Amino acid sequence: MTIDDGLAPERGISGTVDIVRAFEHMSIGVTGFAARVQDPLALEFRDGHLVLRNADGPIRTRGVELLGRFNRGPFALTISHVELGATESSAGDRVRIPLQPRRSSGIVGMWEEEDRGRVGVELYYTGRQRLDDDPFRDESPAYVITGALVEWNVGRARVFLNAENLGNTRLTQHSPFVRPSRAVDGRWTVDAWAPLEGRTFNGGLRIHF
Repeated sequence: MTIDDGLAPERGISGTVDIVRAFEHMSIGVTGFAARVQDPLALEFRDGHLVLRNADGPIRTRGVELLGRFNRGPFALTISHVELGATESSAGDRVRIPLQPRRSSGIVGMWEEEDRGRVGVELYYTGRQRLDDDPFRDESPAYVITGALVEWNVGRARVFLNAENLGNTRLTQHSPFVRPSRAVDGRWTVDAWAPLEGRTFNGGLRIHF
């Protein structure tokens, strides 16, 4: 790899604004954020080798996050949602930054009593993402990941079972992970835009002395 002559350092500026309102059993928060990176570094394949240079334009990021929490007795619920706009310059145009979904959401619900145990469920949504140098697709599909947790007290012991990715969502359900030929940087695989492992279960026993 070589470095372009006159390479300039990256310079960034960012800011956030938070608004939170609390009620008796719930709270609602809104966070707005924005950032700009001037002269971002980029790799370019030129004359048979990689060159580190400054990109043609700045990276711009802006978005908003909504967060709500509800608690009443042993029950708790958390809901989140993010709207994100992240762009970079490419061939004179503004394009979305790879692997940055425009929308993502999450819901986590929990029932818990300290002397008995807890039960929790979770659901996460990831929206479409632009893919960079992927020979199979230019944009990923949206997907959902679900999970669950059960933990129960039995005397001094706590028995638990954790399940992740119950829907068995995997990147390879939509396109291959291994490339048909090497990328310019020598990789045989594409960037992972979704889980590579499928449905997973694990359990155990905790004993308190």
